[in-house]
Formats: sequence, structure tokens, C-alpha cells
Amino acid sequence: MQRYRAKKVLAGMAVLIGIGIVYASICFVTDIGIPCMFRQITGFKCPGCGVTHMCLALLQLDFKKAWQSNPAILCMLPLGLFLTIYTIYTYIKKGCMPDKRWYNVIIWIMVSVLLIFGVVRNIEVPFLSFL
Repeated sequence: MQRYRAKKVLAGMAVLIGIGIVYASICFVTDIGIPCMFRQITGFKCPGCGVTHMCLALLQLDFKKAWQSNPAILCMLPLGLFLTIYTIYTYIKKGCMPDKRWYNVIIWIMVSVLLIFGVVRNIEVPFLSFL
């Protein structure tokens, strides 16, 4: 059963990586990405605004530009990758999502940080201009 779940995860990852490569190629060639609907409707940046630019900058190893695009998600990226790997490992081994209390606490902390970041990045304060 673990082998079946591992194949299922690898197939899903292959599809996601393939979509990512196609999307990144389109962005690099045309300089056109998916627009943020929240920003188009409200005029405010959402917590995820700049993620495409951040990912493209990371592909070019331009960490300064990645930071300027979305510092909150860039800082949480290692933790997010760890949680993703842990979730995949748990699914393959047990066939279910992690049910650890610390896992849920970390997820809620990350969500809270993003919500706070989404508010703070839209406040016009000179010392917060880097957000």
C-alpha cells in the first residue's frame, strides 16, 4: 500500500513540477503572469502578492529581488517545505494527514503571520516601505 501511495505522490509532484516549468517559461518569455484578483478589485496587496515574482527570482538565485517581492512567504518557505515533506512522508507511511498538535499550531501561526503581513504591507508608513 505504501508503494501505491508513493507512486501517487510522485505522479502528483511530476504534474505540479511540469505545470510550474511551463508557467515559469511563459513568465520568463512573455513577462506575463497570473494577476492578483484581490489587488485588481480592492487596490490592496494580498498576503500572496509577489509570489510569482519571488519564485522567478529564486530560480535565478536573485535573493534580493525575491525578498522585495514577498518577504513573509520567503521567510516561511523553509518551514513550509519541511511541513510539506512531513505531510508527504506521513501520507505515504500511514495513509493519512499528520494529526500532531504541533503541526496544526505551526500551520495556524503561519496563517496568522500571513494575515498580519497582508494588513501591514498595505499601511503607508515610511519605515515599512520595503514591504
